[in-house]
Amino acid sequence: MSTPPEDRCPAEADAGPRPGDESVPADPATVTQEQVLDAFTDDDPRPTALVADRLDADAESVERALRDLERQGVLERRERDARTTLWLPARRKGRSSVTGPDGLR
Repeated sequence: MSTPPEDRCPAEADAGPRPGDESVPADPATVTQEQVLDAFTDDDPRPTALVADRLDADAESVERALRDLERQGVLERRERDARTTLWLPARRKGRSSVTGPDGLR
C-alpha cells in the first residue's frame, strides 16, 4: 500500500506518484489475467497474436498470462500448426468458464 500524499514529507510529495499508486498507469508490457480474459467475449478460439493486438500489448506478456490461465483451468490451448496456438475458454458442465451459470459474465 502506498503512502497518501498528505503523509509524505514535502520532498516526497513533490516527487509525484510512486509505483503502486493508483494514479500510476500500468506498464504496457505487463498484462493481467483479467485483461486477457476480457478479450474472450465468446467461445471462439483466438491466437495469441490476436489477443495481444486487442490488448495493444506485447505477445510475450500475453503468452505468460494465457499460460497462467491454462494452468488454472480457465483456458484451453489448441495447436493449429507448428507456429500458431489457439486459446479458448475451458468447458465446464456444458458452459464456458468465461460466462457464469446464467450465461452472463
